[in-house]
Amino acid sequence: MNTERIFAAADKAGVARSRTDVPGSENLLCASDAQLNRLAAALVPDDFLSHKGAWRNALSQCARSAKGTDDEGYWAHELAAFDRAYAELGA
Repeated sequence: MNTERIFAAADKAGVARSRTDVPGSENLLCASDAQLNRLAAALVPDDFLSHKGAWRNALSQCARSAKGTDDEGYWAHELAAFDRAYAELGA
């Protein structure tokens, strides 16, 4: 992810930015968890959120058609990771 996109998202989320003492570098100063959450939400592409159901259905279908313990375990793990990722986003 490029710096300009992060700073644009910070501006959109209302997160303060300041220069550090290292010439030419910038640092995000997150005043609160709420601001950091707004920043994270601004960085997540809209289609990532809008495709959640379709992607989960596809993973579920793979899990249902799994053959053997290893395959079943793999897809159970993938579904759990998917659910954790979206839970962390609050989606």
